[in-house]
Amino acid sequence: RIYRATAMAWEVEPTPRFLKEAVSGARGDWGPVFVYGSMLSPEAWTGLLGRIPDQRPALLKGFARRSIMCNAAAGLLHQPGGLVVGQAVTGLCPLERRLLDSVIDDGFVLIEVMVRHIDVPGEQEFACTTYLWKEEFREALQDVDWDNENFHEMYLDEFVGLCSDMREQQRTSQLADEELKDLAMARRRRKQDEESDDERASWKSKDDGG
Repeated sequence: RIYRATAMAWEVEPTPRFLKEAVSGARGDWGPVFVYGSMLSPEAWTGLLGRIPDQRPALLKGFARRSIMCNAAAGLLHQPGGLVVGQAVTGLCPLERRLLDSVIDDGFVLIEVMVRHIDVPGEQEFACTTYLWKEEFREALQDVDWDNENFHEMYLDEFVGLCSDMREQQRTSQLADEELKDLAMARRRRKQDEESDDERASWKSKDDGG
C-alpha cells in the first residue's frame, strides 16, 4: 500500500499494478515449470528442496522425449505431432527455481511452452516453462524414449545426492552472506559510535573553552 498525507490524516492509495507484480515476482511463484525426466522423482525434489512441491500430471504437444547418449537425463526436442507426459510443478520461489536450474545440464535451454493438465478433462492450456535440449547438441539424442525405470535403478541415488549437495551448497552460501551482512552492520555501528564520541568530545571542548 501507498500512504498519502492529507490535511486531516493519512489516506491509503491503491497499490500500483507494477509494484504488485514486482513484489510477487521477487518473493512468490515464478510460474509453473514442466518436468518430464529426472525431476519426476519425489526423491529428487526432497533432496533438492527438502519438500515435494505441488504438481499435477500434464501433457505437452509438439515435442518428444528422448534418451541422451552418456547422460542420465531425459532430452526434449521439437517434433510435430509429438506428445510428452510429465508434471506441471507450481509454487517454486525464486530461490528454489535457481536450485532447479543448478541441477540441469548445460545442454538444455529454458523455453516457454503451452501445456494442459490431464487429470481433469476439458481444462485449457496454460503457459509453462520447460527445459529443451539445445539444437547444437542434437546428435547426442537417441531415437528411443527416456527410460524412467532404468533411471531409477541405475542413476537415481547419484542424482539425489547431487540435488542434496546443491541444496547444502546454497544453504552454506546463504550463511556466508548473512555473516558478511552482520560484519558490515557491526562496522557501521562502530563508525556511528566513533562519530558520536567525536561529536561529544568536540562539544565538551567548546564548553570547557567557554
